[in-house]
Amino acid sequence: MSRIAKSIVAFTVLVLAVGGLFAAFGALGEGYFKARSIFSVGKMAQVTPPVIPEYKTDWVTGGGGDRYCEPRRQALQSQYPDFAISVKEPPGEHEQYYNPFKQDRYRYSCVFSAAAKG
Repeated sequence: MSRIAKSIVAFTVLVLAVGGLFAAFGALGEGYFKARSIFSVGKMAQVTPPVIPEYKTDWVTGGGGDRYCEPRRQALQSQYPDFAISVKEPPGEHEQYYNPFKQDRYRYSCVFSAAAKG
């Protein structure tokens, strides 16, 4: 093998070795910074769950609270993917009126809470 070919092979091996070394140090550095963020504070910082206001429907002619609360819960779940969104439905309000026949209307409430997943 000629001297030029040997030089090219040696240079290629050296470049690949240095590239591998930098890649290894990069992975080591990522692990170091993750470990540092966990152990320097004692544990990873806790993310505060969002406070979600209560939702009330307008007066409706029926249908049940889940008809109104579940779509809203799903929308909130997609808005806050790092949290588990749950819903409670307190008893709804009820009123009767005559127009000239008796009509029933309801007003439903949805109380949402968020908790960190995991």
